[in-house]
Amino acid sequence: MLTSEHIKEVLKNYVVNLRFHARGGQGGVTASNLCVEAFYGYGVCQPLFGAERMGSPTESYVRLSSNEDLVRSNEQVYGPHFVSVLDPSLLGEINVAAGMPKGGWLIVNSVMDQVSLQDIVGRKDINIATIDATRIALEILGRNITNTIILGALIRVSHIFTVDELSNAIMRRFKGEL
Repeated sequence: MLTSEHIKEVLKNYVVNLRFHARGGQGGVTASNLCVEAFYGYGVCQPLFGAERMGSPTESYVRLSSNEDLVRSNEQVYGPHFVSVLDPSLLGEINVAAGMPKGGWLIVNSVMDQVSLQDIVGRKDINIATIDATRIALEILGRNITNTIILGALIRVSHIFTVDELSNAIMRRFKGEL
């Protein structure tokens, strides 16, 4: 079983690359920033915006490592180990699995089953995790902001930081009443 101790050892010499797909206003860039803030080592976040309007597709890239020299690049992530999709409508518009290595993790805000999602993305050699982040966000937050829920799923499959580390990053970023 993959543990946070194993991840910390690996990240002394390697980088974990992440990519977030969302629509403008859904919190994809904030999710990327929270990854960097929650991570114990070094990280960079690089957002990419197309048409700058609410609802347009966005991507955000994250590089994490305990070796500062390995995360200095601010370019797109072309080979992400973990990809998170905050809005399932993007699955038909964007190749969300582009560049993912065999065995990578695709985390999707969806109620669809993994086999159906493998068919949609055209990849059977990656792991897929689903979470109904929209339902949870509406129940808990009263708004369709799924980023922190997707980050919870990322913690579950990656172990790159803990729930407590994410919680602390959220509290630092969003001071006062949430």
